[in-house]
Amino acid sequence: MESCLLQFIKQNKEATINSDEDYSKHITQYLSLVDTEKQDLIEIPKFYQPLHVKQPSNELIEFINICRINTMDSFVKDLTSLNADEVELLIHKNTQGAIFGYDTYLILKEKLMSLNPVFEDLLTVELFALLPTVDPTLSKKQKAIFKNDFVQAIRHIIDAAVLRFNIDPYCEQPGYITSQALQDFLQDNYKSFIGNIFNDIMEAMYMCYAVKSIQFFLDPKKTNKISVKNLLISPYLHAALSQNTTLPMPRQFGTYSQSPWFSRQCFENVYNAFSMATDPTTGLLPIKNINNLPFPPSQVFAKSWYFIEQTYDDQLDFRGYMDYALTHTFPCNTGAGYFVFSVLDAESQKGYLSQQDINLAFKGVFQQLLDIYDQIPIPQDAFIDEIYENIKPQNKSKIYLSDILKSNSSEFMVRYLMTSQSLNERENACQGGCMELNNPGFEIK
Repeated sequence: MESCLLQFIKQNKEATINSDEDYSKHITQYLSLVDTEKQDLIEIPKFYQPLHVKQPSNELIEFINICRINTMDSFVKDLTSLNADEVELLIHKNTQGAIFGYDTYLILKEKLMSLNPVFEDLLTVELFALLPTVDPTLSKKQKAIFKNDFVQAIRHIIDAAVLRFNIDPYCEQPGYITSQALQDFLQDNYKSFIGNIFNDIMEAMYMCYAVKSIQFFLDPKKTNKISVKNLLISPYLHAALSQNTTLPMPRQFGTYSQSPWFSRQCFENVYNAFSMATDPTTGLLPIKNINNLPFPPSQVFAKSWYFIEQTYDDQLDFRGYMDYALTHTFPCNTGAGYFVFSVLDAESQKGYLSQQDINLAFKGVFQQLLDIYDQIPIPQDAFIDEIYENIKPQNKSKIYLSDILKSNSSEFMVRYLMTSQSLNERENACQGGCMELNNPGFEIK
């Protein structure tokens, strides 16, 4: 004999759940068919969040999945029924110029809700906070964003809705995904976007490349907990799955700036550079081989880097190398500041960088410059003064991570304290008069 739940599932197979009220109605109907003592095991969430259930039965899981899939089917249908050109036209009609602030963002939200009420839950304050800012030195209250970034974000949100119900089953904690679960999701789904283009070894390397990159942008503190909402709002998941080279991304610098980061070409360039520097007998990177990299760190930085990373007989694998490659390529991003600070504080674990730490780190970069140019007309102290002038620590004898992030000085940490190539790049850009405000893209502070 069929259980009451299975009867209910069959009766409601085509149910469409569009709101909290609909969710409550269906759950209430279900609860009327089961023992009342089990009712406290269920929580009613927002309609776009996974249903959180303690000790779920297989039947209840099936019911939850039906609810979620129907919800998302309806959600996607609402979004994809929109005419993207009509949405963009409405945005242009209600904005002046190429940038706007939060007040205009709220007006646009009201206008877009007239097209479809689903925008009420999509155009959140979190989305505004994640959009690239015109000027990173402005406070959050003064923040302005580029109109084109907003238009691209709307288009991306439509794509993200399709992925939402696919990614929920990989989340051990509702609303969050671990790096391993993200890798599993990518591995299970990327072939449906770009086909079977990698052999087994290169597929494993690309999964590492993609996950480490997403973590760098969205979990710079390495908490191993990435917000699914931020993941879907950002362009990174879709770019990693599709290798889409047209999505808005942070500006890239250095060796890998010629190809979009998630493109196959860029991935192969990064991996090949690492591979060519490794010990051919182990496939790992010993510290004695770091000068074989296209942008080697200073010896001072390398020593601390190898100290903090997990190594195998004092050799780095590709996963350990990725933090360095990302920091060199995206020096303006928060993740770069976290990486350089954590490396320089690795051995002492003081929680701050002393003047001695800064002097020692820059001495390593300055020595690289001397090896290249033989002599440097600018004294070391002038460079170090510039570091402090940009970071503006409250106490000059101690630079805390908060000082770096508050002053948006991740770039200076990379340029002056990690490798001479980054400093060279900055100096050449300044002399050429083309050092523009750098767009860090979607990221989490």
